[in-house]
Amino acid sequence: MIRAVCIHFVPLSPAPGIIVLGDPITGALADESHVLNDLFFSGHIGDLTTLFFLCGNKSIRRYIFACAAFVGLFLVWQRVHYSVDVLAAPFFSYISYQVFVQKDIIWGSILRKPALELELA
Repeated sequence: MIRAVCIHFVPLSPAPGIIVLGDPITGALADESHVLNDLFFSGHIGDLTTLFFLCGNKSIRRYIFACAAFVGLFLVWQRVHYSVDVLAAPFFSYISYQVFVQKDIIWGSILRKPALELELA
């Protein structure tokens, strides 16, 4: 939801020299027009950093961090995103994590519920 709001209020033009890739699934379901101004902030990095904040295992967190760094580097290098898009994503992921998980506003209470104990008859 936060990314949708950011895309609406920060409609960045695509970087010069962007390589437009066609998606066969959405191409079959809809017309061939490509959405190119959904840049701020990077959903790729946002998803990876959200997983980073949710993960409790240190070795997996290091792996996710390395993946996020490489994906961010490649997104900027391939001119898919601007550097500000990639750098802003962890900030928004951290805010989302704090609001929805740590502060128990919506999802935190659901994620922290103990597993249901099943009683056998």
